[in-house]
Amino acid sequence: MERKWIISILGMYSCGLMYAIRAGIGIAIVRMTDSNSNSNETISNVPTFDWNETIQGIILGGIFYLYWIVPTIVGSYIERFGGKWFTMIGVIGPCLLTAITPWIATKNVYLLIIVMILIGATQGFIYPSLFHLYIQWFPPEQRSKANSSIQVGQSIGGTLMYIVGGYLCKTSIGWPLIFYFEAAIHIPWIFLWLYFGSDHPIVDVDDYERKSTITTEK
Repeated sequence: MERKWIISILGMYSCGLMYAIRAGIGIAIVRMTDSNSNSNETISNVPTFDWNETIQGIILGGIFYLYWIVPTIVGSYIERFGGKWFTMIGVIGPCLLTAITPWIATKNVYLLIIVMILIGATQGFIYPSLFHLYIQWFPPEQRSKANSSIQVGQSIGGTLMYIVGGYLCKTSIGWPLIFYFEAAIHIPWIFLWLYFGSDHPIVDVDDYERKSTITTEK
């Protein structure tokens, strides 16, 4: 498979991760605020929180507070430095922040809100980075296919999390497992991106693919 299509698949994967996190926090917060969810003896040690609906809304909305602003800020830097490492920030940042979310939630609700805001801010790197990479890698007639894979990733990520999220909450670990699971599924992407990700077809690809991409674009 040509490198550009691998990059497109990984772009789809990254968007799936983004929407999995959004779906996951929506599922988890129901259990986080439901004291009756611990009536099962196997999950009696899982903490719950007395957050009113306003606080819950702020937590859920936190991901979007900076998410919409970040692309306009980082766009010029992506054009200057390339999209590979900015995409990495957009994935590894939420991975680390999601992993510590259960611990943060037990400390302070306002710290949790800050974590949600930071998750959204780092996710804001993904779309502009991918669009920049696709311009570099794909000729105009193929970009629609690459861009459509983004929407596919969104649908897959959200749907899968809605399917497995309830089952994760029912384990002995309870709702924290949703966040640990989300962090874990980021890890394969990180290693794959380190190996396959590239800012431009001129960099570390074979002669045939480089000539094919550049020639088709002319």
